[in-house]
Amino acid sequence: MRIGDIPRRNAFRYPDAIALETDAATITWRAFDRRINLLAAGLRELGLQKGDRIAVLGPSSIEVAETYFAAAKLGAVIVPIPLGLVGREIVFMLDDVGARAIVVAADAAVTFAADIGAARSIEVRIAIGAAPGFIAYADVRAGDGSEPAA
Repeated sequence: MRIGDIPRRNAFRYPDAIALETDAATITWRAFDRRINLLAAGLRELGLQKGDRIAVLGPSSIEVAETYFAAAKLGAVIVPIPLGLVGREIVFMLDDVGARAIVVAADAAVTFAADIGAARSIEVRIAIGAAPGFIAYADVRAGDGSEPAA
């Protein structure tokens, strides 16, 4: 079984069981799998594909978890960017791994916008929330929800 198969399998086996819970939200396996499929389809529509590297910068959240699983369903490689780095370290990591896309929390997007813009490899910039110069995460997840081919 691949990592991207876990949400689909659990949505089938435990559709109404809680998949994730935060202070702000609770999500079932069925809803979590649906949101992952929507995100994976949206990432594919942006031109991301198997083998591409997708960086993630932000605190733990449902959206970050969705990004990890959506990337797995696409066959993309997740590159976690640790919180607490300075801008030049982020740019180095992004270019060193050749990340084509970054999914970033809105506050970090604003803080590191210039640094992310300086990364030569980044073609797609997605913010969880609103940030100037970034595609809104909710807009990327607005696809058709079909199962992406890995």
